[in-house]
Amino acid sequence: MGLEGFNFDMQYVPGKRNIVADCLSRLPRKGGEEETIESFDPVLHVELSGITKEEWVIATSGDPTLQTLKTMIVKGWPDKCQQVKEDVRGYWEVCSELHLTKELVMRGERIVPPEALWRKLIDLAHEGHLGRTLTKSRLRASYWFPTMDRLVEDIVRDCTHCSLSDKTRSTRKAPLSPVEVPTKPWDKLGLDIVGPLTCPGSRARFILVLVDYHTHWVMTKAVHNVTTLDVIQILRESFSREGIPSTLVTDNGVQFTSSTMLEFLTVSGIKHHRTALYNPRANGLVERVNRMVKECLQLASVSRESGEGAIERMLWSYHTTPNLVTGVSPFTSLKGRQPGTKLNPNWLKGGEPVIVHRKEVMTKVEENQRKYQEWYNNKFGTKSKQWVVGQWVRIKLPGSTRREGSRFSRPLRISKVHKNVVTMEDGRVWSMDRLSAIQIDPRKSGEGFGEEQQ
Repeated sequence: MGLEGFNFDMQYVPGKRNIVADCLSRLPRKGGEEETIESFDPVLHVELSGITKEEWVIATSGDPTLQTLKTMIVKGWPDKCQQVKEDVRGYWEVCSELHLTKELVMRGERIVPPEALWRKLIDLAHEGHLGRTLTKSRLRASYWFPTMDRLVEDIVRDCTHCSLSDKTRSTRKAPLSPVEVPTKPWDKLGLDIVGPLTCPGSRARFILVLVDYHTHWVMTKAVHNVTTLDVIQILRESFSREGIPSTLVTDNGVQFTSSTMLEFLTVSGIKHHRTALYNPRANGLVERVNRMVKECLQLASVSRESGEGAIERMLWSYHTTPNLVTGVSPFTSLKGRQPGTKLNPNWLKGGEPVIVHRKEVMTKVEENQRKYQEWYNNKFGTKSKQWVVGQWVRIKLPGSTRREGSRFSRPLRISKVHKNVVTMEDGRVWSMDRLSAIQIDPRKSGEGFGEEQQ
């Protein structure tokens, strides 16, 4: 990502001649001291001590509930729950299983501990941070007390270590939110860059793709460089033919977010909409065109023909084919006339003016979006989640990470909530699909969250 704004050539150098790189990769560091446990955050690395006999005796003697239970076990339980003292009603349902063994209150083979030790017992069972299920299983092997499962879940949920770990992190697809389609041609455009790639018969390494959201008209330009100035020049050429749009949708590439690009769009009166990070679905129309371009170049490579020529022929066929949803071709929708083609030459019906009923087109598009939205939400079981400003989350990072690394970012706080994306405190915009809530405030948990791996 950081090198996208540069043009460079790669040259292979054998290892025996590439002395600097070989030295940097293999030479051991001198003088470093091995890191010890003291260098870690003490808040996150506290070893628990076991429960001593004296601690157990003191906690038991000071627990009135256990004393009442012992009396009830010896003298017998009342016939009705309402006749039982309020502090021991939680034991009513299992009263037939309770008994005394060496002054210990037991439920079957498991000990009923004093309430003062409940938290410490849970912490000891959770010492290995094995998650809720295994913590419960470990605790149940020796102990039982009312609300034990709920207390375990609460404590594990608020555990700092577990919040740091990926194993407790989960994301869920947010409900699909259809892209707003403009009501007139050339009003909203999508822009993207395909590459670097090999374009047969050309020095071009990139294909610039520009798509009209209303008509689906596509413009492409094969280029060798994709600096901001190159992109601006291509946009100027396109605008000189079709006019200046109201909105331009792009991803977060450096060419689109530079100050030069922002100045050009501002002077031109164009609203710049950037999609969420690593969320190509937000610009799905352009991504589908990108796929068409790549497939076309693959076919051109196999047939050994010019890549640019193959793209031109593909786009001409695409532009003159009626859209499956609207029934109107991109050419007719943008130009307002029938295209003259080999199938439909001008001496037949090509070139004749056509009145495009925009309202009917929009109705068909909206109905198709509604059906797809319903299908998508049902297939993936999407569920709305209310994210709020100030909430702490971790973001699922794209791609693979190092084996010892995390798949999620460091904790970040939400600063703005939009329809299907959120803006974080660092100014970045992320899709809600990538968010994973954390239940604790990392500012109160030491410095153990580390740096974002991105």
